[in-house]
Amino acid sequence: MKTQSFDSEKISELPEGLIRLPFQQRSRDRQKALLSTGLRLTASHQWSKVTVAEIAASSGMSVGTFYTRFRDKQAYLEVLVTLVADQMRQHMDEYVELELAKNQTATKLLNSFVSHSIDTYAKLEGVFRASVLTRTEESDHPFVVLRAYSREQFIRLLRPYFKAHGASTNLKLGFAHQIINSTLVNTILTDPGPLRLKNENFRLELVNAIAAYLNLKN
Repeated sequence: MKTQSFDSEKISELPEGLIRLPFQQRSRDRQKALLSTGLRLTASHQWSKVTVAEIAASSGMSVGTFYTRFRDKQAYLEVLVTLVADQMRQHMDEYVELELAKNQTATKLLNSFVSHSIDTYAKLEGVFRASVLTRTEESDHPFVVLRAYSREQFIRLLRPYFKAHGASTNLKLGFAHQIINSTLVNTILTDPGPLRLKNENFRLELVNAIAAYLNLKN
């Protein structure tokens, strides 16, 4: 997934009040540099200890330049999360269409989905962590909306493998997705072990657990 590139056109679609929109290309380039810095800093620092001065310095800019673009540090994070969530949804759409075109078993499809989810969380764990620790889960939060969309796509991918396609199957698949998502979030926030996110056995054990819950035989 491409996490260091932001479409300047999408910046203009963000909610009013979060960001002051630049008109010149040079200013847009500076803004994208600030956001790319955010990805680096959330990956390597505890967000509560990151300062506006550090964000600006890491981007090669002044604090004054930062405040010409963003209201404050929280607004900066909200913009970063919004853009990342948008790119994640686009990436998921591409992934789902590719998977639907394949003729594979339910277990292989589950393994693919779990691998895709782990890869996404691993690449963006800093942004997820900062977002979860600094805000409540509002219903319109970009990651909350994205999670609901991911659940819909998960059900869409696996439902054809079940004989019954009613509400009970949707509920079971929805809960399976909840287990996957909750396990990944807990691992990012607390790193409880014994398996770490990037350990191959983490993926294998999670796939086996979900396959057993769904009673997948193939």
